[in-house]
Amino acid sequence: LSATDTGRELSITFDERRVCTHFNGAGLFDVKIQATEEIHLAMLSGKMDPDAAFFAGKARIRGSVLTAFRVKNKFLSLVQWHLAREFRAGDGHIRNHCEKGAKNE
Repeated sequence: LSATDTGRELSITFDERRVCTHFNGAGLFDVKIQATEEIHLAMLSGKMDPDAAFFAGKARIRGSVLTAFRVKNKFLSLVQWHLAREFRAGDGHIRNHCEKGAKNE
């Protein structure tokens, strides 16, 4: 995820068992979604429909649009579960995960 208003980036990788987050992570990506931080937070929290944001021009996709739409629902459900778990865990901030063998359920 790339914030067009602040320049910050959040790389998210996921598989069937975990979601890993890395702030300002450089590297290869399958899909990059560009929007303001406000739009990203609205989409991730479920307050804004990602399809509507894309078709309204509020979010842009770099990379495979087909891949973005194919994994969207699974991706959002995993991220929303992960975010809810982080906020219940305490400080309400997303932390870097999955670095140097760190486990993340």
